[in-house]
Amino acid sequence: MMKEIVKAILEVLVNGQAVVKELNQ
Repeated sequence: MMKEIVKAILEVLVNGQAVVKELNQ
C-alpha cells in the first residue's frame, strides 16, 4: 500500500518536472 502511494507521488513529481522544463523552453 505504502509503495503504491510513494510510486504515485514520484510519478506526479516527474511529470511536473517535465511540464516545467517544457514551459521554460
